[in-house]
Amino acid sequence: MSGFKWAWNEGGGAPIVQTFVVKASAVLTEFCILNFESGEVDLAATNDTELIGVALEAVDNTVDGHTVRVLMNADTVFAVADANARTVGDTLDIGSGALTVAASSNVDLVVVRTSSATEPTYVKFAQGERWIGDS
Repeated sequence: MSGFKWAWNEGGGAPIVQTFVVKASAVLTEFCILNFESGEVDLAATNDTELIGVALEAVDNTVDGHTVRVLMNADTVFAVADANARTVGDTLDIGSGALTVAASSNVDLVVVRTSSATEPTYVKFAQGERWIGDS
């Protein structure tokens, strides 16, 4: 498993998918976490506070003008490969390429289900990290 894949929405219901303009020169990988900045999306990094969702396709916007479909429910839980055991409430950071998790220093993500080192880790965006519109 590579990247953040939709597992469920905490409130139930189907995934919400919207299309956004990709920032000039950004290269996105399928299932990477995205950040919303100045009306466009780009690859998220730890400590970003406008996390919008996950790219549902790879996009190479080095020539500009491309868009990307984004899974963006506010209550989405994502499954991500992680070779560490995790406990509900653990905090994590966005890792390499916005496709993994890393040790927590900025509290980007919160674990929502206890898992062993051989199971996926289930996370959601931490409070205050998510883009909530027109910022």
